[in-house]
Amino acid sequence: MIKAIVFDCFGVFINDALLLKIREYAAIDSEGGRQLHSIVQAINRGMLTRGESIEQMAGIMKVDPVELLTSLNDSVAKNDALIDYVRTLKGQYKLAMLSNVRGRARLDELFGAGVLDELFEVVVASGDVGSIKPEPEIYNLTLDKLGAVASESIMIDDLPSYCDGARAVGMHVVQFVDNAQCQRDVATLIDTESQTD
Repeated sequence: MIKAIVFDCFGVFINDALLLKIREYAAIDSEGGRQLHSIVQAINRGMLTRGESIEQMAGIMKVDPVELLTSLNDSVAKNDALIDYVRTLKGQYKLAMLSNVRGRARLDELFGAGVLDELFEVVVASGDVGSIKPEPEIYNLTLDKLGAVASESIMIDDLPSYCDGARAVGMHVVQFVDNAQCQRDVATLIDTESQTD
């Protein structure tokens, strides 16, 4: 029986403007793309501040840091329909957010004060704990904080490698493509797992 659902943030609730920009840049400069990816890994482990990372990325991309930051901020869009869906799950399942991001404070900036606490019992930001997806430690830490076991939990993420990381610790997985598909796949998993109990 499914008792817990863990959601990723970027690419699920918030469009991943930085990832898209890095992919675009990597298409014209593969070495620069690798360097940008390394910076993102350092951000996600909490090793760089937002300002430091923007300066470094702008240097690699040969753009003005202020313009890069403005471009990233201007392209942020929230998936309000999925947020509403989470509200329908509240009280029926243990809910968590697990995100590769420099810290919880960044998530609160994006969602607004108190919103994440309203939606989720647990919020884990990789930069606060020093482990990143797809490392098993971060999934297990999230499950421990949530008081859930992997076999009774669903991880929703858009990136295949992060889905694989969740599977490796025994979680059920829904790879997010869009809201309708996500909700349909979650309902199917919940129904299937309830029939096996």
